[in-house]
Amino acid sequence: PAAQKKWLASQKATTKKGGADPSAMTAAAMDAGGGNVKGAPLTIEKLIGTKWSLSLYLSGIPQRDPSSNLYGASTNISTRNRDPRNAGLPLGATLPEDPSARVQVELLEDGTAKVEETDFTTGTDGQWVLSPNGRTVRISLDCTGFVRTIKTKGTIQKVYWSDGENEVTSKTSTEYSISPGLVYAEIGVGYGRPGELLMVGGDGSADLGVLTVERQMGLLGASNKMEMCGKLSGKMMLEDGEQ
Repeated sequence: PAAQKKWLASQKATTKKGGADPSAMTAAAMDAGGGNVKGAPLTIEKLIGTKWSLSLYLSGIPQRDPSSNLYGASTNISTRNRDPRNAGLPLGATLPEDPSARVQVELLEDGTAKVEETDFTTGTDGQWVLSPNGRTVRISLDCTGFVRTIKTKGTIQKVYWSDGENEVTSKTSTEYSISPGLVYAEIGVGYGRPGELLMVGGDGSADLGVLTVERQMGLLGASNKMEMCGKLSGKMMLEDGEQ
């Protein structure tokens, strides 16, 4: 798709359009775990042909002001900030305890990422790139969309994929959503045991990569901004099927 082909070029053009600096996105990934990778940096050649199982923890982005008692989840900011798993998320957003989705990805030689079709991913090929310092990989995922509805007391009312968006919701709740389209996954990578590469973090760990989406901001969408919509962990899939 044209959107996929323009992805790498758009990273350089984003700043010119008034959007987020791509280097700032890499910094966000490092803050969420990408900077904690130890050992020698990886090379592109080491990643080519590798297969990964990604666990996606989706928080979504609030569609209303979550600081409003009428429409948003009641959030204790001091308590929220003490949970490192929620660091960097939009106000009022929290990560689920268990992964919202799991998806397998294969990194191909031409920079293409072969993405498994799941409830959250369309199965359309994405793209991948290794950061200049060899410690963070960025993968684009074409997604179906996601909505998470939370009551004002902060309890989850229901979670559904984009095909359930017409369901009736309570007026005393707010929706945290991810629009259909590209989601960008950034996570630290490094060497593990012989023959194995690692992604930082793991299920239940606070040391996770980040998921971001590009949103249009301002009058008539005059500028673009990258916003965090969740986090992820990943495990290399070995030839014998072991992760």
